[in-house]
Amino acid sequence: MSPRSALLALLLLLIPALLVRAQGAAPAPAPAAAAATAQPETSELGAGGETLPEAQAPSGQPAGRAQARRALEVEAREAALRTLEADIEAKLEELRKLQLLAQETLEPKRKRELEDVQKLVKFYQSMKPKNAASLLEALPLPLATSVLRAMKAREAAKILNVMEADRAVQISRLMAGK
Repeated sequence: MSPRSALLALLLLLIPALLVRAQGAAPAPAPAAAAATAQPETSELGAGGETLPEAQAPSGQPAGRAQARRALEVEAREAALRTLEADIEAKLEELRKLQLLAQETLEPKRKRELEDVQKLVKFYQSMKPKNAASLLEALPLPLATSVLRAMKAREAAKILNVMEADRAVQISRLMAGK
């Protein structure tokens, strides 16, 4: 089933409740449930006084009114679905535009942050491990982790080796993604 078909099927089930909620009335049964519990409509009395289903009415009208009413209901629901589908598509398009705008806005910042981390990596790699460790311990944990993650493994290991044990464990966990 395609996503569009699944969406339409879901909307067919939800439309009655949405329409009722919008109108403030009690919800109508879902089409499948209504068909399962529906009793034949009666319109006329038979020869013995019993009511006959509309399909058996002697007047010659084959369930026409009920079918016409159901057809109008289905048509109204389909129109409501088309409206909702158009609304959803418009909102999805708006969200796509906002996502693109957010990416365009954040991309320069991300590049700038990456360049800054690379500068720090060069700076700390050129220092003695003990000095670099004491400075990295003072940095916020996410920044220290980013710097060590961007370093060569051998240089990062030397710095972690002389760093305070608790801080080294915290950074190692973040680097491992745990």
